[in-house]
Amino acid sequence: MASVFLKYLQISTPETALIRVEEDFIREHPELCVELGTSRVPVKPGWQFGSQYPGDATQLRVYDFVPDTLLHKVKNLADFLGVLVFDKWTANADGRQAVFFRARVREWLPADPEAHRLAMGFVAVMIDHGFAFDGPHWNFPESPVQGLYLRKLV
Repeated sequence: MASVFLKYLQISTPETALIRVEEDFIREHPELCVELGTSRVPVKPGWQFGSQYPGDATQLRVYDFVPDTLLHKVKNLADFLGVLVFDKWTANADGRQAVFFRARVREWLPADPEAHRLAMGFVAVMIDHGFAFDGPHWNFPESPVQGLYLRKLV
């Protein structure tokens, strides 16, 4: 639901899909896991929520952050304001996460009037909305820190 709302609000977020992960696939790919800090949790077979990688994984590098000195080169920083309001509105109990990559700006931000004159730039995409509506609790607690992005300079 969160991804659908973000798309409607024109906040950069990846395409999403439900995918079925079969036991055979997991057996053939033992490296498949969820990394939580220093621990690795094996993926369970069944339906999973997936976010599309923003390009060809062999050619496009995706970063968890860009250094503060490069933040001014992110062409859609205003999306962080929109997603903060969204996270408060949906009681996102998780910290805001985003990924960054260099891309043709006009392909990722077609509504931006500057995008047509810029060839390449950093783009931020908002990911991980799994704890919207307070995750499994489905309520709306008030907390001043919920949904905040950890980099205050943003």
